[in-house]
Amino acid sequence: MRKKIVVCSIELIQNNLKHNPEYTAKLSITENINEYVISIKETINKSKLENLKNKINEINKTEIDQLNQIYNQNLENNQINTGNGLVLCKLKSTKNIYIYYSETSNNLVESRIDITFEKL
Repeated sequence: MRKKIVVCSIELIQNNLKHNPEYTAKLSITENINEYVISIKETINKSKLENLKNKINEINKTEIDQLNQIYNQNLENNQINTGNGLVLCKLKSTKNIYIYYSETSNNLVESRIDITFEKL
């Protein structure tokens, strides 16, 4: 379980560094009775929000077996900007990924992505 959480935490940090380097992200891991939740909070441009929401919705709608195939195909073909980090997190957690956001000023949005892991 810890390894899955660490892998997904690293993926979320790498996503921020790759796609949103101008803003600092804050990563947190919380433990509840039955689960762990990784959250990353970041400021993003409104123009990037739709793409991120669409990618998360697409990942959430896709069956785990199909996501596994997509993930492996992307690795084999050296695909860039495919959302493979989020796909990997979904595969590790098997739970839906959630995004929350609120608009701020100057075309910016405060966003939070949550990934949940059930305790075994």
